[in-house]
Order: sequence, then structure tokens, then C-alpha cells
Amino acid sequence: MGEEHEIVAHEDIYAANGMKLFAKGARINRSQYDRLNLHKLRVPLDLVLSTERPVDAAQLTNEANKLLASDSATARLADRTGDPLGFRHGLGALALPRPLAFRLTVMHEKRLALFQYSLRTALATFALAIRLGLSNRDKHDLLLVALCHDLGEMHTVPALLAPGHRITPQERRYIHVHPITSYVVLRDLPGLSTGTLRCAWRKSWKAWCAVLTCNG
Repeated sequence: MGEEHEIVAHEDIYAANGMKLFAKGARINRSQYDRLNLHKLRVPLDLVLSTERPVDAAQLTNEANKLLASDSATARLADRTGDPLGFRHGLGALALPRPLAFRLTVMHEKRLALFQYSLRTALATFALAIRLGLSNRDKHDLLLVALCHDLGEMHTVPALLAPGHRITPQERRYIHVHPITSYVVLRDLPGLSTGTLRCAWRKSWKAWCAVLTCNG
């Protein structure tokens, strides 16, 4: 994505041994990104990089509007919540932490179908939250969890998920592990309730058990 959109370091980037690799404000292109991946870093790249025009609450709302206008099944689900505008209002109220905004931006640019699937997951989660009578705070947190639900798939080789591909037992562990990545992202976000993190952890724990099973 660095060749298409400007990516910058929003803080100094250090290797784990303390060596300064890039200063705050440095532009990161593809070759520099590849070089950074050769180092063990003090802080993960997702936490120190940002991009121009990152996905924000306003764009999430706009993307939800387009999805609801083009997908009748999704629109019916929104209507059946009893609060058709609530989902969009909920997205519009999200204050996306920078690391999550960066990941969602990459997903939107590189894996649009996965991004739209994440929005559908968020809508289904919101509908369940309304049915359960959860508080606005819980709805807010659960929307974040749902948007993070498949972030780990960004680290899965797309060919493994291609239609018609027969997944081997060894490949299956890479698919099972993706909820663990999503949990790690959520764990580092400030302000999430303990209950919300517990829900995310339960899914990642099941994924870890599946990985162990695949490993025999």
C-alpha cells in the first residue's frame, strides 16, 4: 500500500536493541517497509505507522450506507433490529484508535470483500446487542470487537481462502490462528471493558485449541 498511499511513521521507530531506524515523520515506501520487517522491533509496525486519509467513523458510516443500499439481505437485518439507523449511528460514534484505523485502511484498500464482511459481522453483532438489551457502552465495544473479528486474515495467504482450494491439515492451522491476532489487537486498545475482551479471548482460545489439534 506504500506505493499507492503515503505511509509515515507517527513516532520514532526503534529496533529491539535500541537502534533508531526511522525518525518520526519519515515516509515509508515498500522497500523500506520490507527492510523494517527484517528487524525485531521494539514496537510492532502497526502501532507506529499511519496513512493519509485513514478509515474513520465517517467513512465506516458511508461504507455501511453503500452496503445497505446494495445488499437487500443486509438491509433487512438492519430494519429488523427495530432501529434501522442505530447501526450507522453506532459506527459514526466510534473513535478508532490509530492502530485499528491503520489496519482497517489496509483491509479496505487490499481486501475490500473482507472489509465488507467485517461490516456485516458488525451489523449482526449490533442486532444481537439490541435483542439482548445491552447498554450503549456495550454496543460500542462490541462494534469494535466485530470490526476486529477477521483482522488476522490479513496475515493469511489469500490463495488459502480462494474458492475451490482444498485446504490441507497443515494449512488449516493458519486459518484457525487468525482470531488470536484479532484478540492481540483488541487487547492493546485503551478503554475496552473487561467483558468485551473476555468475549474476544474466548474466541482466540478456541482458535488456539484448534491450532494445537492441527499440530497433533
